Amino acid sequence: MLVRSPGFARVGAAWCIAAMTLSACKGGEKMITPPNTAKPCGSGGTVQLSTLQAATIPCSAGTTVTLPGGGASYLVVPQYATGNAVNRAVSYTLGIAGGATASIVEANGPSLAVVPQLGGTVLPPSVALRSRQRAFDAALMDQAREKVASGAWHRVTLAAPPARAIVPALGSVQRFHVLSSENPVRFTAVGASLSYIGSDILIYIDTLAPANGFTPSQLQSFGQLFDQILYPLDTNTFGPPTDIDQNGHLIVLLSPIVNALTPASSCNTEGFIGGFFDGIDLASTDTSSNRGEIFYSLVPDPNATASCAHSVAELLASTPATFLHELQHLINFGQHVIAHSGPSERGWLDEGMSIVAEELGSIYYEDKFPPPSGRTNRCCRRAIAMSGGSATERRSRRCPLAPHSTDGQPRRLAAVRRCDRASAAWAKFATHTRR
Repeated sequence: MLVRSPGFARVGAAWCIAAMTLSACKGGEKMITPPNTAKPCGSGGTVQLSTLQAATIPCSAGTTVTLPGGGASYLVVPQYATGNAVNRAVSYTLGIAGGATASIVEANGPSLAVVPQLGGTVLPPSVALRSRQRAFDAALMDQAREKVASGAWHRVTLAAPPARAIVPALGSVQRFHVLSSENPVRFTAVGASLSYIGSDILIYIDTLAPANGFTPSQLQSFGQLFDQILYPLDTNTFGPPTDIDQNGHLIVLLSPIVNALTPASSCNTEGFIGGFFDGIDLASTDTSSNRGEIFYSLVPDPNATASCAHSVAELLASTPATFLHELQHLINFGQHVIAHSGPSERGWLDEGMSIVAEELGSIYYEDKFPPPSGRTNRCCRRAIAMSGGSATERRSRRCPLAPHSTDGQPRRLAAVRRCDRASAAWAKFATHTRR
């Protein structure tokens, strides 16, 4: 909701919400149903915001927020910041409290009907479909939280700290256990060859990967993208991952076992599982734990020998966003459970930060390719700002923010979700990285 206030404005809501996020920007005019009650949120004072500044106001015991006028415009986003709400629509009204002189208008976001393209070719529908990836990701993270809460998974204390590991030689083969079934949970042992060594990333490729995969030059470019661009985007924002295997690197393991987690019959209806992090690798002594920081992902499989067909170009377009998302989960889990021996992060907040991580990749390419080659509406900058972005991001925020959802999830994070998802943005911008 956008508020335009020539004088003082008192914004009210006729429902009980956990907080309201406010930020200063510009908007149009349209009156909304007035609130039914008028009790101040937070301290009850006037909320002072400079241009493009944001604030979060607790409203559990209140219904109104007072803003200074002077011709300023404000963006108001209701939030329901809890991980325990029933997933259902919530009815509410927003309006101007009595005595205030202002007008409000709904903030309309960009259309999500984006057809991602790469090199002039429309990508398969499975790239844009994310339901299977989201469900799989949520199941893994829920399992990790339950295991930590029950005490089954925890920081593993060794009698003596492990010695610093020497990075193996390029081409050497290492044994890993890869999740090969969700229900029942089952792992498969694979051998994988070290195919790329970067400053922070090691890429291993399953020795049973299908033919017609990466060429040497494609693999080098793939590795450099992950090592020199994607990894720093996450770690500069969320902090470094743990290093329980003492190898000084994050492992990216590409295996057809991951491809096979998706039935070929559902690729074009639900999408595919593009990658994941599994908490068992950090907090379990189970024999299936690889005891190290690992991101699991797909191998190119243009002939669909394991499941869906995946070309190299398709993986270059879709995997980066998944990597940014899952690396945040890995960093978050490691810091909470391993570094600080505490509980896992709340699910809604953990997922929200992973979505912010995807947008960091989108913003990176937007900065490199401004309009007209890039997106003209950078609404995601506002969402990043509301989630506590860096100083550089705060200086470059834009309005408007897409409207919030009513699904019982925190509104600040849902607003990020309503921007063009990075999965589409990567497809749009990946061609630039290879020019």
